[in-house]
Amino acid sequence: MVILASNPAGMPLPRYNDFINGLISGTFTALFLSPLDAIRVQQQLNEKMTISRKTFNRAGLGCMASQPLFWSIFWGLRQNIKQTPIPSPIQALVTSCAASTLCNPLFCFRTRISSTQNFDKTVADVWRGTWNLKDKWTRGLGTTYFHNIQFGALVPLTEHIRQPRDSLTTTILKTAIAKTIVGTLWYPSEVYRSEIRMGSNIRPIDFLTQNKFDVFWRGYGIFLLRTVPQTALALGGAIWLSDNTK
Repeated sequence: MVILASNPAGMPLPRYNDFINGLISGTFTALFLSPLDAIRVQQQLNEKMTISRKTFNRAGLGCMASQPLFWSIFWGLRQNIKQTPIPSPIQALVTSCAASTLCNPLFCFRTRISSTQNFDKTVADVWRGTWNLKDKWTRGLGTTYFHNIQFGALVPLTEHIRQPRDSLTTTILKTAIAKTIVGTLWYPSEVYRSEIRMGSNIRPIDFLTQNKFDVFWRGYGIFLLRTVPQTALALGGAIWLSDNTK
């Protein structure tokens, strides 16, 4: 259990180190799993899969631009309200939505830079194009908020099955199990969100009713190979670091 230091007035002191813990774990996953992110995006958008150095370089830039900051904000905020009366699922949901809101243009850039639709554009052009979007702060954000409900289940579930004495490896493995369970239930929202970030205006109800069942699971194999390890390393690493750094 993480114990917050207290000031003389009895108020918990801010845990700035948890922002660093989230940044470290988010950076690690962005560096080592970014190639698979490009494949995930391409499959979710039903594009012809393109595997090349250019693909991996662009995916790496997209991941480094978004993931470390998201995990830093999310984990830092969550740990700083952990000891409040707010229920744990609500803590995880609110802080993940706050981080997603602040990072939404960066996640739009991550999707757009990895899409083969933009491979004829330079990285600078995609970056400028993303920041010139009028809806860059809101594009796909409603779906992201729904998607983030899974954090309300994932974080408490991971902390429930994990023991304080668990090693880093064990913590990551338990987080992977929790992510596989929770992420599978929410996976169709990831496919829908990728389409919205690329500019689709399809409504959620139309996406659900006008597509065949297999559309909802495009890229699911890559989800298991990329997203599950990514979340396991980022969240599991942040949990372990917070428990072992005071």
